[in-house]
Amino acid sequence: MRVKKSLVLYKVTVRPINIKKRRVYLQTREWPVDVDNDGYTDQVRCEVEKFWSPRLQQYLQRYHQQHHNSSDAEECAQKCYCLSMFPYPSGNLHMGHVRVYTLSNLFAQFYRMNGYRVIHPIGWDAFGLPAENAAIERGVDTATWTLTNIQSMRSQLDKLDLTLDWDREVLTSDAKYYKWTQWLFVQMFKRGLAYQANATVNWDPVDNTVLANEQVDEQGNSWRSGAKVEKRRLKQWFLGVARYSQSLLEGLGQLPLWPKHVKELQRQWIGEQIGVRFICDVIDDKNEVVDKVPIFTTDPESLVDVDCVFTHKNNFLSSSSADGWFVRNPISGAKLQIQVSQSMNYGETEVVKFGSSRGSQESSSQDKRADLEKLKTFVRSPDSFVSTSSVRDWLISRQRFWGAPIPIVHCDDCGAVPVDERDLPVVLPKREPEKKVLSDYTNWIKTTCPSCGKSAKRESDTMDTFVDSSWYFLRYIDPNNEMRIFDKDKQSQYLPVDLYVGGIEHARLHLLYARFVMHVLHDLKLVSYKEPFRNLLCQGLMLSRTFRLDGSGHYVSPNLVIELAGQEFVHSENGQKIVSQYEKMSKSKHNGVNPDELVQEFGSDAVKCYVLDNVNPAKEIFYNPRNLMGVIRWRNRLWLLVTKFINHRTGKSAISSKYKQSDKDISMKQLCAQRNKAAASFVHMNCFKVAELRPDKTMRQTQALTNMLKTFDAKHYSDSRYPKVFIGSYDNGVAFYAVGVDGNVVRPRGQHQQRCERVVSGGQNCFGADVAERGCSFA
Repeated sequence: MRVKKSLVLYKVTVRPINIKKRRVYLQTREWPVDVDNDGYTDQVRCEVEKFWSPRLQQYLQRYHQQHHNSSDAEECAQKCYCLSMFPYPSGNLHMGHVRVYTLSNLFAQFYRMNGYRVIHPIGWDAFGLPAENAAIERGVDTATWTLTNIQSMRSQLDKLDLTLDWDREVLTSDAKYYKWTQWLFVQMFKRGLAYQANATVNWDPVDNTVLANEQVDEQGNSWRSGAKVEKRRLKQWFLGVARYSQSLLEGLGQLPLWPKHVKELQRQWIGEQIGVRFICDVIDDKNEVVDKVPIFTTDPESLVDVDCVFTHKNNFLSSSSADGWFVRNPISGAKLQIQVSQSMNYGETEVVKFGSSRGSQESSSQDKRADLEKLKTFVRSPDSFVSTSSVRDWLISRQRFWGAPIPIVHCDDCGAVPVDERDLPVVLPKREPEKKVLSDYTNWIKTTCPSCGKSAKRESDTMDTFVDSSWYFLRYIDPNNEMRIFDKDKQSQYLPVDLYVGGIEHARLHLLYARFVMHVLHDLKLVSYKEPFRNLLCQGLMLSRTFRLDGSGHYVSPNLVIELAGQEFVHSENGQKIVSQYEKMSKSKHNGVNPDELVQEFGSDAVKCYVLDNVNPAKEIFYNPRNLMGVIRWRNRLWLLVTKFINHRTGKSAISSKYKQSDKDISMKQLCAQRNKAAASFVHMNCFKVAELRPDKTMRQTQALTNMLKTFDAKHYSDSRYPKVFIGSYDNGVAFYAVGVDGNVVRPRGQHQQRCERVVSGGQNCFGADVAERGCSFA
């Protein structure tokens, strides 16, 4: 048989199916047939999932022993590190979570079947204000509340039959984890990258903590408490991201597989202008330093001629409390007047710029030469460094209890002193309900200075949760190491992450901070790569219908909504008009869909296939339970095809079906052509070479093959070539989508490593290497 060169051929070697040894029906030797449901009844589905679910863990244990724990594991296969952004333990998963973990699970299982050494870990981003407030409202311990939520969410993940590496599980609120978060902070402090400085911050007067700009809505209210946010000038802890801005900007050029719009967001946040950032003294009329301010310039030589600085009208330097203040010229030492610029926009509130009110007037040549010499010296000092225009240092201070304590001791004689590494972790005290912040725990605050031994006080701020999540992917590779943050040999085996799956909302801050930490660790010679994530899949949001009161905008539970004619809605209790739209799933919006209910009704395979079916993973999904029916029909059609095949081979009579039999006569050439299209579509799942990953295209071609196979009749079942094509195609095309269905339909005992060698013109498969697709038996 000849085919076009562009098509992909399979060489199929399949052993005869032994009906009697099919696992689920080992005792009954019966394959169920139900005319109304084409065999795959709820009872059958429950039996299939009950059989295969526990065997997933057995399979993973054997897989880990073979690919990770054996002495020659590193040499036996190429590695693939698949990672999804770890969840915040809010209490329950919704379908948005299901989409994230289904995508990473899909790729992890795909590469396991291709013989790769895969890790697919999971953990919990457990610190943070929401858990603390929820625990306070319920009068329970925050740690207890968090662990209870984790147990609930883990149970939900288990019901989805995901192949997760639970032996690598991490918990950021565990002292064994945040010991190394604190260790990272100490390393940065010793290198001048962690420092304390005054900052104008967003202060939530209800939660009594600092908020990031992203946590303040357009009306200036807190995203969590709803309180009007205040501007305060407080002493805060920072990490020096700006000193790595040029490295971070250049690093984007080493990420060809990242989505272009994500890299553009990073460039905008970092800034593309290269210049020098000066840390300048703010002085009063007595020449006493009252504050410091960073000022960026692309023309440092112009400092010899400046006589003022320009600020936004809302900058702290423009406030009434700053009357009589000046900025000291870092080169000449002259007082620079502070002037308000009318041309600076709201986004430049914190920006201060050098300027001149003297027009083209310049200093004398002799003075200018002297100032230029001072400039050369100053640029080499710690108070100036090469930077990009837009990036800001990372403010990590949080004035709450539930976070990693900052490992600093304040001594009257020695100043801020880091805790000795041998004394880490600095463990949180046991929670007392009436105390909200660490400064309330006076006995915990009191300590001795690590340097001089005198009485001192611990730092009472905790770290932003973004610090915990900036390095968790590194801890996964060596989660139980008590002596080091991770073993350097293991990082060389598993880093970088080959595929990172997560939401586009983290494209700026989380990804920037993770990249920053990796660059710092590279300079510390702890990692061999600067960039942590080779490929990035930003999945689209899972949107669900919300209901809001017209006027106030308050969200209403769907249970209190009555639908009238013409897509109009009213409140069931007061008749008030309700506006409906699709929004991101959230507990606070009453539109989260509990996957447990769908799994119980339709099965884990159907739910996972639903979030993958016919939708680009980077696009939004508008949740509609009726769309599940398409996936269920595909699953039932596959079951029906096998049922007909078995009945024919065992001499049983044919059954009628609610699915109409096609009158088309499909030839072997047509069948192979469609099978080859399905095989070629696997190129869309190559996370090592493809920027736009499209597993939905692979799934669509596999479904198209199903539609073609439904034309089979007795003539096809009698021809030995057709079952070979059928079994070979589905063993490699369905396995990583639907574990239970595939395991029972195309995996009888004795077919442990059924092979379908993919051959393309030139002897290469779609990955560009001679990689054989191998089915994985889960039993």
